[in-house]
Amino acid sequence: MESMVKKMGCVHQSVSYPTNYTICESDDVFPSEDILEKCSRECNEACREESYTLRSEVKFDQAEKCNNDVNCEKKDMFLNFIFNRLEVEKFVHEPRYESVEMFSYIGGYMGMWLGISLVALFDFLEILFCLLFYPFRSRNKLKKIAIPRGRFA
Repeated sequence: MESMVKKMGCVHQSVSYPTNYTICESDDVFPSEDILEKCSRECNEACREESYTLRSEVKFDQAEKCNNDVNCEKKDMFLNFIFNRLEVEKFVHEPRYESVEMFSYIGGYMGMWLGISLVALFDFLEILFCLLFYPFRSRNKLKKIAIPRGRFA
């Protein structure tokens, strides 16, 4: 924008950035290719953008009624604003996954595809733990039983 102001002394009408620069009156004045290329490299997309399409209609011409009296022509004005569509597009950036979401997705897919719930998974791990350590427990009990106690103790 600054480059265009330096070269041409004004900013093109399509620039919706709020500044105090003068807007070019002619529709034929466009930014040069090097300005557009520089802007596309350096400028981010707009965070907020408002665009309007203007259409004007005259329903009653005051000039006929006022007989060329300038004060009469400028006395009354009625404006009607009609919007073609009442639609707002909102883009919100959110993190890809949060920790709670990740575990809920994993649990959901496990439950859906494998038929495994968290309770069943811990039940399986408990049974596996008991089966692996049961032989060691029974050996320790046998050793305790096999050692005779002395009569002199």
